[in-house]
Amino acid sequence: MRPDAALGAQAALPKRARRLEAKETRARVQRLAALALAHEPSATGRPAWLSEQHTPHARVAAFLWACLTRICPRPLLGSTPRARRRLRLAVRRFVSLRRFEGVRASDLVEGLPLRAFGCLGSTRPATAAAAARARLLAWVAWLFAELVIPLLRAHFYATEADGERQRVLYYRKPVWVALRRTALDAVTAEQYTPVPRRWAQMALRHRSLGVARVRILPKRGGLRLITNLSRPTRVKLPAAEAAEAQGAAGMAAATAPAGAIRRPMTAVYFRPVNETLRDLFQVLKYEVSSRPEVLGSAVQGFNDVYCRLVPRLRHWRASAGPDEQPPGPLFIAALDVRRAYDSMDASLACELAAQLLRSERYVVHDYAEREPADAWAAVTGPGRGVRPCALRRELGRGALLALLREHLAANLVRLRRRWHVQARGVPQGSSLSALLCGLYLAVAEREALACAESAVGAAALAEQATPGTRHPSALDARDARSRPPLLLVLRHTDDFLFVSDRREAAEAFVARMLRGFPELGVRVSREKTRLSWRADAAPGLRPTPLVPWCGLRLDSRRLAFCADYARYRGDQVRWSFGLPAATPAALLPAKVAGFLRLRAHPLLLDAALCGAEAAARNAYQAWCLAAMKLHVYACGLRAGGAVPGVVRAAFEAGLEELARAGRARLVRPVLPGSRPVASGAGLCAARLRCLGLLAWRRTLGRKQSAYADVLAWIEQELAAPDMRAAARRLAPVSALDDGLEGILY
Repeated sequence: MRPDAALGAQAALPKRARRLEAKETRARVQRLAALALAHEPSATGRPAWLSEQHTPHARVAAFLWACLTRICPRPLLGSTPRARRRLRLAVRRFVSLRRFEGVRASDLVEGLPLRAFGCLGSTRPATAAAAARARLLAWVAWLFAELVIPLLRAHFYATEADGERQRVLYYRKPVWVALRRTALDAVTAEQYTPVPRRWAQMALRHRSLGVARVRILPKRGGLRLITNLSRPTRVKLPAAEAAEAQGAAGMAAATAPAGAIRRPMTAVYFRPVNETLRDLFQVLKYEVSSRPEVLGSAVQGFNDVYCRLVPRLRHWRASAGPDEQPPGPLFIAALDVRRAYDSMDASLACELAAQLLRSERYVVHDYAEREPADAWAAVTGPGRGVRPCALRRELGRGALLALLREHLAANLVRLRRRWHVQARGVPQGSSLSALLCGLYLAVAEREALACAESAVGAAALAEQATPGTRHPSALDARDARSRPPLLLVLRHTDDFLFVSDRREAAEAFVARMLRGFPELGVRVSREKTRLSWRADAAPGLRPTPLVPWCGLRLDSRRLAFCADYARYRGDQVRWSFGLPAATPAALLPAKVAGFLRLRAHPLLLDAALCGAEAAARNAYQAWCLAAMKLHVYACGLRAGGAVPGVVRAAFEAGLEELARAGRARLVRPVLPGSRPVASGAGLCAARLRCLGLLAWRRTLGRKQSAYADVLAWIEQELAAPDMRAAARRLAPVSALDDGLEGILY
């Protein structure tokens, strides 16, 4: 029936019949809502935060299956318990998909017995069976596209969460509405100020930046408001004002259709805000590269940590005399700034950025690098392609500062159909936010480090102090007989790490940071502060010998880094990566190498820095995590799992990755301010192989039925004489660790 004919037939129904049909529709919706509520877990014993009241995947799948059993005829869901169980597992698999994962209809049909769907056709002869299989595939595809997905959209809000990696969370619509209302109430009271619509329209007339899109991300214990500034925005303005805004926005859509009763409006399209800020970002990066001390002790990634830590640690260790006792436990503090982006003073951030811009004019060149083909890559080398200059622009200092003030002081967002301006902090989704945060927190860092220096009675050495805090009156500790003080500060965005061998310096630094900086709006979260000693400035904090910081744990007894695996507790390994849609089994070796690449760094494997035993333990734990991820990856493959030959190839690829990282090489920093550092040699390939075999035997041995051939190959490899000798020497490394019991072991 045509849609217009259906509408005409509905209009031809009597009024009473239409009322009864509407009443029945409302009753059906209420029954489905009650069914969704029945599958919602009880809030008893759960945290009070609305952000943690999401529905587990099993409950969502149970709700969908209950709806399907009430909507679809029984023969279409399978006439045998096995068929219905397989179809229900397909629904569960669909609900449990990770971010960026997809599923094909053929994967959902796999395992469904064709004989259980007799209504779709006979299974004999072969041609009839093929036709019935095609009908089953079409039916399952229609079932998910027209029933499962609409039911999910009608009753649940699917989103990712901060700290949940690739996991998708499902919130019932009433819960999400309450959560969104709570988040918007909080930000409109503290961070955003409503403005009249007329004021916003007038501002958009001569504005070069568009409107920010706002997203709400749940996180553990609260919510996070993210402004998406990387997508174009569309704003409706009166026709006369939109004509003036076309120059700033770049383009505009056609006006409202003729004959409209209301005031004619025009849809104006603005470029992404981050694209407009690209030139300003490049200019600030150029100035920071020439004056790296303005960022203080900022680091970005393992390379920066290694390049800042190793030279000062070597100098400190080498300064000890031959008769000196080995240093005792170090005093380490990890501190986190509370809501760093939201608490920044925008005017002060503009002043700090203005101090960077020393030239009146800047020239920006746009170029495109042509990558050679594979056949010519060995001849030209990476990064040696032709770089033709396409565009050349001259930018004035005044125009750049005006753009920065417009971005920070007049960041327009649309909340609850009203215009708001960000009155506090900087947008988290901006391309400038990390750089401005580094400039901002460097001011607080210099003041806190000065307190630590004064506490030990002298300024730190120029090689040991944070860049920008060098004092001309520093004592020449190289001429002194005693070991010079070790004062080291590292800061990754808003996470501080302080390391010292003097307790008075550590006490002064922690006390100054915990007092906060009211003039800057910077406050340190006491709940997230971790110390390696019982500090007088924080009497309620319990000390820990392994201080966690940015995914790492720092041992205060020997100043050695190890990976922090606490975030993998529970089933978090499952959500740490996604399964590729194309040829997932063939990509298993590359995936395992990628799993180990995150832990294959001299910061964790350098025996001269961490010690031979700590480096071996780090490699062993990396192998254990790679085996766990391999098992999760194999479970996501089709029936049969991973082929033993592919698993062995994956092991060899991971071994090659770890061996490459263990060689002595030159580590180059990402941020300016540090020089490249030559790393020490790590473990030899034979030890890495033995550690990998021991780790995979322990981890995959829990699933002996699935990896019988792989375990037999591991036992055969470990039976070699050299492997037996290496296994005896590495026995203490593979011992159980109470801190990682239940996570890796």
